[in-house]
Amino acid sequence: MAVVIDADLTRGLKRLSRQHGTTLFMTVLAAWAAVLSRLSGQHDLVIGVPSANRGRREIEESIGFFVNTLALRLDLLGAPSVAELLERTRRMALGAQEHQDLPFEQVVEIVQPPRSLGLTPLFQVMLAWENNAVPPFDLPGLLVEAVGDGFDQVKFDLELNCHSACNIDPPYCRICECYPDGAIADDDPMSIDWPRQMAFPACSTRGAVGGSGPT
Repeated sequence: MAVVIDADLTRGLKRLSRQHGTTLFMTVLAAWAAVLSRLSGQHDLVIGVPSANRGRREIEESIGFFVNTLALRLDLLGAPSVAELLERTRRMALGAQEHQDLPFEQVVEIVQPPRSLGLTPLFQVMLAWENNAVPPFDLPGLLVEAVGDGFDQVKFDLELNCHSACNIDPPYCRICECYPDGAIADDDPMSIDWPRQMAFPACSTRGAVGGSGPT
C-alpha cells in the first residue's frame, strides 16, 4: 500500500519536528510506533532501522556496503501525548546513534533473545528511511529511467519504506507499507492517515497516541 505525503502535510510534519526538537525521521518513527501500538495493543515496541554506518569521515566516500541495523525500543506506556512521545523517541534515537557502530549480530549475542527460524531476532518490524533523491540521468542520445524496486520477498512481518521525491522538501514524500496479505486493514483510518493526525492533531478525533488496539 502506498501513502503519498503531500506538500502541506510535509510542511506540517517538518514544523512539528522543529517545535519539538526532533528530526523528520524521528517524527515519522514516533508516528509509526503509535500506529503499531494501536494495532497490536502493545506498549513496548522494538523497530529495526537500517543505518548507513558511515559516521567516520575516512569512509564517507568509500565504495562498499557498510549498512548496520539498529534495534530501536520505544515505550508508549501510559498513552503519552504527541509531545511526550516525540521526546521519548528523540532520546531513544540519539542514544541508539551513539552505539551505531556495534554490529547487530553482536547485539543479538549480548541480549540472547529467544530464537525462532520463523522470526528475526529482537524485532519483526522494520522502518527504512531514505531521504536522498536519485538525481535524473542526462546522457546524450539516451533515454534513461530508474527501474522500480521490486519486493520479491518479505524479510519481516511488517516493513515501512519511506522514499522522498525531492529530499523531502515540498512537493511530497512517498511512503510504502509492505506486509503479508490481511495483516492490516487498508481502510483503517489510523494506518492510512497517521502522519496527518500527528501533524494536525486539531483535525483528529483521537486524544493521546498509543491507544488500545482492536479488540
